[in-house]
Amino acid sequence: MYKLFCFCLLRSGANSSGPNEEGLKRFQVELEFLQCLANPFYLNHLAQHGYFDQKEFINYLKYLLYWKEPQYAVFIKYPACLHVLELLQEETFRKELISPLCTKFVEEQLLLHWQYYAFRRRMAAPVAPAMQVESQGQASSATGEGPPQEGQQSLLTTVSNGHSAGAAGGMTNGL
Repeated sequence: MYKLFCFCLLRSGANSSGPNEEGLKRFQVELEFLQCLANPFYLNHLAQHGYFDQKEFINYLKYLLYWKEPQYAVFIKYPACLHVLELLQEETFRKELISPLCTKFVEEQLLLHWQYYAFRRRMAAPVAPAMQVESQGQASSATGEGPPQEGQQSLLTTVSNGHSAGAAGGMTNGL
């Protein structure tokens, strides 16, 4: 919050007499509204209530494009809202949002993007060397790779003896 407060002071050009409370409030309201644009059901609500038909509202959406600049974008928690803001500049997209089918499609696309982004982020995350060695040891004993630990049968032996192999047995039955 301190970072946000300092940023608002710089942006509003507050003098040394004190912070510009109005600038901070405006910043927070614009940020909150912008992030609401990542909610397709909110977009549908705006479309159904005719906000996208008002010239003033369209101008406000154009004004909000300044959030794409890096010094402002660092405060955004839901970056998909910037892409939606760009799409809202198109009249055809605004008109289609009144349809529940379009809303559902946008929701599905956002969810797929978030799932893909989360997966790619996990795959790209560097693993510390000490943790990597530890996790390989745990993974090899849990999956049956490598030699079995003392008092532990290999997964292959357990399955070939006709015993349930826990999660592995469930996976083969489900296939």
